[in-house]
Amino acid sequence: MGFYVDGSGLYYEGDRIDPSDIEVEQRPSSAFIYVNGSWVADLSAIKSERIAGLKASLQSAIVAGIESDALGIPHAYPTALTDQANLNGLVTETLLPGAAAEFKFWCADSAGNWLRRVHTAEQIRQVGIDVATHIKAQQSHYEALLISVENAEDVDAVAAVVW
Repeated sequence: MGFYVDGSGLYYEGDRIDPSDIEVEQRPSSAFIYVNGSWVADLSAIKSERIAGLKASLQSAIVAGIESDALGIPHAYPTALTDQANLNGLVTETLLPGAAAEFKFWCADSAGNWLRRVHTAEQIRQVGIDVATHIKAQQSHYEALLISVENAEDVDAVAAVVW
């Protein structure tokens, strides 16, 4: 088994397909192209890889949970997509005529005890605001990093952009 570049510059691993294909060292990553006998970083591909990594970090940060003191003292709240949907439903319910006076939603106290705790309409709306603020902050951070990646003029500048 070997590493090869064919006549149109495509890299492959395995057995040589065509005798005119060039045997090369293993490609460092998909962000490299073979030019004049060596692997050269393809800045556009490296930027795309970095952006994909940053997007994954954004998604992880959003669903990592938040801390809110809507109940008067800090509690941890989940922010997975299902939790966000459930919270949005409760916040919406608080705005409807004839809505209940109390709303139960999952949160953990400082000891890490997760329970569906009772919240007033005002408290559940505050949790909703806190979650929305958290999400917007993560998106703003991601947006700033995207701008840095797009403005990067070399591989080192792209590599310096981290979550």
